[in-house]
Parts: sequence; C-alpha cells; structure tokens
Amino acid sequence: MYKKIALRNISTALIWQVATMISGLILPGLIINHYGSEINGVVVSITSFLSYITLLDSGMGGVVKAEIYSPLAQQDWKKVSAILVNARHFFRKIAYVFLVYSICLSVVFPKITDTSIDAKTLFFLTLILSLSLFAEYYSGLVNRLLILADKKHAFYNILQSMIVIMNLIVSMIMIYGHRSIVEMKLFSALVFLLNPFILSYYVRKKYEIDYHVKSETDFLKQKWDGLGHHIANMSRNTIDIFLLTIFFSAKEVSVYSVYMMILNILSKLLSIFINGSESFFGELLSTNQMERLKKYFSFYQFWYTAAVFIFMTTTIEVITVFLEIYVRQAASRGYLNPSFMVLITVAQLVYFIRLPFMNLIFANGRYKETKRYAFVEVGINILCSAIFLRFWGMAGLALGTLLGSIYHLVKVIVFFERFYFKGLWRKQLLQFILYTIVGGLSIVIVSRFMIHTDQLHIWFVLALIVFIFNSLLFIALSFCFFPQDKKKLFNLCFNRSFRVKKGTRHD
Repeated sequence: MYKKIALRNISTALIWQVATMISGLILPGLIINHYGSEINGVVVSITSFLSYITLLDSGMGGVVKAEIYSPLAQQDWKKVSAILVNARHFFRKIAYVFLVYSICLSVVFPKITDTSIDAKTLFFLTLILSLSLFAEYYSGLVNRLLILADKKHAFYNILQSMIVIMNLIVSMIMIYGHRSIVEMKLFSALVFLLNPFILSYYVRKKYEIDYHVKSETDFLKQKWDGLGHHIANMSRNTIDIFLLTIFFSAKEVSVYSVYMMILNILSKLLSIFINGSESFFGELLSTNQMERLKKYFSFYQFWYTAAVFIFMTTTIEVITVFLEIYVRQAASRGYLNPSFMVLITVAQLVYFIRLPFMNLIFANGRYKETKRYAFVEVGINILCSAIFLRFWGMAGLALGTLLGSIYHLVKVIVFFERFYFKGLWRKQLLQFILYTIVGGLSIVIVSRFMIHTDQLHIWFVLALIVFIFNSLLFIALSFCFFPQDKKKLFNLCFNRSFRVKKGTRHD
C-alpha cells in the first residue's frame, strides 16, 4: 500500500515539477528579454516583500499537519474539524492583515527602491501580485493542508500542474501580444485564483468537515514553536533580496533571481523525493512503528542525499553556458558571477541535505526542541550577509547564507542522533566526505571538456550527458562503499522484500 501511494505521489509530483520547471525557465527569460532586467528585478523584489507577511502564520501549516495525522488515521472527524476551524480562523486574520500590508507596500515601495519605473505602475503591480497570496490565506491554505495530510498528493499535484500550464499559456499570450507587465500579471493572478476555489470544492465533496464545531485552541499550542522554523525557511532568499533592494538596484535583484530561479527548479525536482514523506513518517510515528520507520528513513535519506549531490554538481558544471544562452549578452549585463554561483549552489545543497531530517522531526511535532537552531541560523544569515555584502557583493550574501545553513544542518543531525536513530551519523559523514571529493573531481574533469554553445538544444544534450556521467559516478561510488544500500535499492527496483513486519512496535 505504502509503495503504491509513494509511486503515485512521485509520478504526479514529477508531472507538476516538470511543468513548473518549464514555466520557470520560460517566463523569467521572456520578462527579462521583453520588459528588461529592471522590470524583472522589481517583480522579484515586490514578491519578496509580500512574502514577509507569511511570518504571521508562525509556521502554522506544519503544526496543523502534525496535529491532524492521528485523528485522520482514526477517522475522528470531530477532532479534525476542530483543528481546521481553529486554523481557518487564524489564517483569515492573517489575510485581513495582509490586505492592509499590501496597500501600504504599494505606496511605500516606490520610495525605497532604486528604479526608473513610475510609481503608478509599481502601485498597481504590488496590488496585483498580492491577489493570489490573499486568496491562499483566506480560503485555500487550510484545504491544502488537509489534502496533503491525508496523503492525497496525487490530486493536488495534478491540479497544480494544470494551474502552472494555464498560467504559462496566458502569460505568453500577453507577452507576445505586447501587453504591459501590469496586464500580464493581472491575468496571471486570475489564473492562480482558481486554485483555492477548486480546493474548497474538493474538500466539501470528499470530507465530513463540520465548520460549525467548537474550536479548541489547545490543539494548535505549538504554533509559536513553529515560528522559528518558518522564519528560517522564509529568510533564506528574502534576506538577500531585501539587502539587494536596499543597497543595490533592481538590476542586481534580477541577476540574483535568475540564479535562484535555476536552483528553485532543482528544488522542485528534488521535492519529488520529498513529497509525501512527512505524512508517511507521521503515520508510522503515530502508530509507533519505529523499526519500520528506521529502515525506510535510512534508505530514503541515503539515496535522497545522492540525488542532491548529483543535481547540484551538474548545476555547477553547466549553469554558466546556460546563462549565456538564456540572457542576451549575459556577461555584459552582469549575469555571470562564478563565485556567487558556486557559493549559493553549495548553500542550497546543504539546505537540501537537511530536509529529510527536518521532515521526520516535524512529523513528530518536535518544533519547540529545535526552534532555537532556526533562530540562530537566521541570526547568522542576517549578520554575515550584511557584513560580507560590503566586501564581496553578491558572493558575500551567498556566503552568509551558506554559514547559516551549515550551522543548522550540524545541529539537526546532532539532535537526530540524540532522539531518534543512533549511529547513523557515521555513515552520513562518510557519505558527505566521499560525495564532496567525487563532486570536486567531476567539476575539474567536466570543465576541461565542456563545450560552449549558443544553441539551447545543444546545451540540453550536453547537460544531459553531464548529468548521466555524474549519476553513474555517484551511484558506482555508493555501490562500492555502501553495499547494504545497494541491496535495498535492488530489492525495491525488482519488487523484492523490503519491509519490516507491521507488528514491530516500540511501546
């Protein structure tokens, strides 16, 4: 059962992420080349400033899912309804605050950013970009959390794929029709507004939710403990964009956003391996199947880390040639920044490696015990980025993000060893060291043979060859040094026994 659910979730997630990847590659390039780097930078800055309001949700989304796993498994709809009513009330308060914040930002933003774009355009652009996020908090978020906690990822993934494709088509029609950026973003926002309405309809048809049940606030007592984690996750990119907006121009923000666009696409691809894991871990924890959980987690974490190193090594090796094709006159417009590229890619790699550990910790509801690590990461990120920015520009921002990420990863692994499965850190450390060495060697080898081209299809073939080379390299290394994980992979691929008896429990 678990295998079928996982395969269905992964396959539909792959469809969604491929759609997102295609859209994410096409739209920013069209905006930069049709409207200019300044417009693109302004859109990124406004979107980043709007996302600050999500601090008010205090990481509530993760807390709601952690609280809802057990009553969902028991089909206790009264308790599920009480949790959702409380959450909906909380999120709607945020929606009203966000509405006021958006209006204020639309007035203030033109005064704090260095741009030649007129204030009227910035005013309407800010309000339009806020529409979908307002609808998400007002109606869609609670329904999304319920659907994902119930492991209905397949439906959600297909819906998001359709929304992304529709948005791409509508946006391209507006761009090639020579419409203004305001008109293009307005029609894009209308497409995304479909999402909360469809989710609401689905929940009403599929679940027995009583929105008139009495709200019991103690169900969500951990919401403030989730705040630190929420701030840390949100601040990874927004701190850098905020500092660039204040101390540099919209063009530097555009350069930063293009690199992050590529890394975000990789994040979407890697999330295929992550999607559904938290709800799966939550179910095993709620039924106390610890031996089963340990076996699945060890396998999942090992091969997910291998995938992270393969993707990120390939990115470092092929990203420069891609940027020369993607952005016209990339070098003269400041889009080629090797030191920033390496540092921000490594920072993302460290962040990705942390995700399996955090998913299990969140599924277990251990927000309070780990929130201090998140707050310290934010402090390191802000302090180091602000200082290093003055000396090394964008590379300094990336270095600050990297140092904060390394601290958080180390502390999470130490916490994991203490409260969950002891002894895993030795294999993890060996894996990290070996993969880092092999990744470095791969970069040296590929840099000697990488061909520069101005044709996107030729670049795609070259990137695919590099990706296959890295995959074979890292998998061969894994088979040599970690034979047990090779055996588990073969058992899974060839449908052999890879399970622990369901009756194995720790009381």
